[in-house]
Amino acid sequence: MIKKMILEFIRLFFYAVAFSTVMLSSFFLYMLYMPQQSWQQTLLPLSESEQQLVHNTQQHVQALCINPKGRSYLEKESLDAARDYIAAQFQAYGYQVQYQHYQLYGEEYSLSRIMHVIKDMASPS
Repeated sequence: MIKKMILEFIRLFFYAVAFSTVMLSSFFLYMLYMPQQSWQQTLLPLSESEQQLVHNTQQHVQALCINPKGRSYLEKESLDAARDYIAAQFQAYGYQVQYQHYQLYGEEYSLSRIMHVIKDMASPS
């Protein structure tokens, strides 16, 4: 009786493993599937707001990523410059910026905490 139960368990376990293998293989093949042809039509032109978004994004990426020294706890000036840039950008959009100070290896650092004051929509501004 116990031998039959063990054999039945092994058989069901084998089916479960086989089913899982087939399902995972099917999923990975589906994820790797490439369409037979690429998009051939011309893309729609960007609206003015989309163009502005692209421009702003490029400016932010350049300002934050072009840094020959890198940005780590060893380069405190680079961290401070990035923090100040991010804070200035959020302030330009009307957000309040507060700094959270912390210590690391005996040095004091700070990071920006961005807070947005939501105006009452019913009251005129």
